[in-house]
Amino acid sequence: MKHLFIVHSNITYLVSLRVIEALGLAEEEVVFGIHRNYEVPDTRFKNKFALPPNFLVTRNFIKNRQNINKWYSYIDNHVNSDYVAYVPHTFNLGLALLVTNNRCKYFNYIEEGLASYNPKCFKRINITWLRLWINTCIYTSRALVYFLFEHRFFSLTARKLNKCYAVSELAFTESDDRELLEFMPKVKREEGTYKCIVVFDALSIFGKIDSEVLLDLLQTVIIPHIKNTEAQNVAYKLHPEHYITEHGEKECIKIRDIMRDNFEYVVELDRMFNLEAYFSQYNVTVYTYVSSLGYYASLVGCASYRVAKRLVQINSNIKVLDEIENKLLQL
Repeated sequence: MKHLFIVHSNITYLVSLRVIEALGLAEEEVVFGIHRNYEVPDTRFKNKFALPPNFLVTRNFIKNRQNINKWYSYIDNHVNSDYVAYVPHTFNLGLALLVTNNRCKYFNYIEEGLASYNPKCFKRINITWLRLWINTCIYTSRALVYFLFEHRFFSLTARKLNKCYAVSELAFTESDDRELLEFMPKVKREEGTYKCIVVFDALSIFGKIDSEVLLDLLQTVIIPHIKNTEAQNVAYKLHPEHYITEHGEKECIKIRDIMRDNFEYVVELDRMFNLEAYFSQYNVTVYTYVSSLGYYASLVGCASYRVAKRLVQINSNIKVLDEIENKLLQL
C-alpha cells in the first residue's frame, strides 16, 4: 500500500517529511501529489505527479459522473495501488475526491497553516435533507457531498479519518487524535545572507482586501520600519498564487517596483526558497501580513512583525487568531 502526500508549499512538504520519518516509511512507499506547481526538492522520492485541475461541476449529473470517474482513474493510474492519503484539508473538490476514492483506505490531515488553527474551520455546516439530496444527485456521490457541503475545511467525524499531524501546538486543537511532530531540529543559528525578509500572501488574489491597501501598508508601515532598523540585504518572497493568476502577476509588478525603488540591495526569493528552513538556521527579521510564516518564524526565535490587526480595522471580514497575534510583534 502506498502513502500519498498532497503538497503545495514548503510547510506541507515539511510536515510530510516529519510524518514519513515518524512512520519509518521507505522512499518507494511514498507518492507525492503536487499542487500549485510545487517542486519536491528531495531527489530520493521518485514517485510524484501533478494533481489534475478541478473540473467545473454542472447540472448535468451524467457529465459530472464522467468527470469524477476520470479524476479517480487519473489518481489510480499514478498511484497504482491502494493508498493512505495525507491532505491539508478536504474543502477542495479534488482533495475530497482523493479521500472518497474506494482505493483510499483511510486519510490523515497535515498542517498547512492558518486554516488548521481556526476552530471555525472544524465546525459543521447545517445542511437540509433537501439540499443534501439535490447535491447528491448533481455530484452522484453522497460521500463527496458530505465533504464539500456538510463540513468546512476539516471533517473530524469522517469514517476514514485516522488522525491529524501537526508541527505547532495551535494546529488541530479541535481533534481528539492529534500527533505533534518536531517543527525543525534545534541548531545554533548564524547570521545569514538576508537580514530582513518580507513575506507576501494572497489576500487580494482571494478577494479578501483590495491590492492597493496591501501596497499602501507596504509603503507606509513595513518599509519605513525596515529603514528605521537600518537593515541591509533585504529580501522578499511572493505567494505561489502570484505566479499562476493574472491578478497575482499584476500585483507582482507593483511589488517589485516598490521594493526596487526603496532599497539599494533587494532580492526576490525564488518561489521554491524554503523560508521555514532558513528561519531555523539564520537570524532574520520577518515581516508578514497574515501569513502563517510569521508564526513559524517566531517558533524558532526570529523577530516576527505583522500588520494583521491593521487589516482587520480596514476589513472586519479578515479574521485573525489572538493566540497567534499575541506571539508576534505588531506594527
